[in-house]
Amino acid sequence: MGKLQILPKDVDLVAVDFPHLSRACLPICYMSDYSVLALLVDKFQETVRLLEVHRYFLSKSSPAVEVVFENAEHMRKMFRLLNTGGIDITLTDIADQIYQG
Repeated sequence: MGKLQILPKDVDLVAVDFPHLSRACLPICYMSDYSVLALLVDKFQETVRLLEVHRYFLSKSSPAVEVVFENAEHMRKMFRLLNTGGIDITLTDIADQIYQG
């Protein structure tokens, strides 16, 4: 089982507070190879409605929603659903602003 944050493409990722990252157990020495993936979408409200209609489990936390998927195939089906729904998606790393001092 996995989770993926979904955010509007126009959101300023640097300004967003990701509470789940503050609770995450980060590796002690990750040397910038640590990633937390998120999905940026151009039509955020339509994305949420489409996923709800298709019974994806969503947890809402402004400005994002977190979607739970069972396995890699379930995630690929979600990507296809969004693409066929006319939603432009971009997979991105939201942990790139984390700095290990």
